[in-house]
Order: sequence, then structure tokens, then C-alpha cells
Amino acid sequence: MTYDVAIIGAGTAGVYAAYELLKLKPHLKIVVLEMGQDIYHRVCPIVAGKVKECISCKPCSIMSGFGGRMNRSDYCIVPFCFSSARIRSIILP
Repeated sequence: MTYDVAIIGAGTAGVYAAYELLKLKPHLKIVVLEMGQDIYHRVCPIVAGKVKECISCKPCSIMSGFGGRMNRSDYCIVPFCFSSARIRSIILP
């Protein structure tokens, strides 16, 4: 499959870039490539109670994955405050 734009990383900047591109040029075929898990499969072993300290998971479920660190924060650092699930529904068909 071919795309007009490839965005590397689905963190805050990557998601926002895809969102803005789709608003400005809805005809573009955009792919967002991310090494981490999607929002539904990101689980930190510390949060899950399996370990007491960081074991350096590769990739880290806190920092990597759709939405990046934004998914695990209590604040919004971009000019919009969509949930990651909402952003995913906007970007992904």
C-alpha cells in the first residue's frame, strides 16, 4: 500500500500532526507508525502490581504506544484535549 504521508511515532506530536493534516487535506492517505502497543494493550507491570520497580520493558508501556505519555498523564499539553480513543477514531478509519 502507498501513502502520501508517513508519520513516525504516535505520541502527542505524531497524533496531532495526523489530526491537523486530515483537517487541512482530508484526501491524503496518512500512515502513523508506532513501535508501542495500542491504547487497549498498554499495561505497565508496576501499575498492574506484578513488580515493584521498573524492569525496563521494551517498549515501555508508559512512554511508548498510541498517544505516548499523554495517555498516562493527568493533564493535556496540546491545544486540544481529546481522549486517545477519540483521536484514534478520528485518524483511523
